[in-house]
Amino acid sequence: MVKGKDEKRNPNSEMIRQLRSKLGLTQTQMAQKFQMSTRGWRRYEEGSREPRLSFWQVKTLIKLMNDANLSLDILPDPPSDAGGKNQENLASESPNGD
Repeated sequence: MVKGKDEKRNPNSEMIRQLRSKLGLTQTQMAQKFQMSTRGWRRYEEGSREPRLSFWQVKTLIKLMNDANLSLDILPDPPSDAGGKNQENLASESPNGD
């Protein structure tokens, strides 16, 4: 099934838009903070693209939220089908990468 142009593929798009609004930033300002194009950020909010953040971008997001006195608790929890697998895999790896 092909999704229509108006059908969102990213279920977090509305939350992304609301978060930007709570931060008091424009789409262009958010794009600059994350070193991406305004068009790319707009696609996150439209739902046609799902965010894939690097570690430094996650750190930027946390800093922006802290500066705006926003709790990290407003961010969504992992999907229930993830079952904590990523956390388990990370915890089982040795610090030396062995």
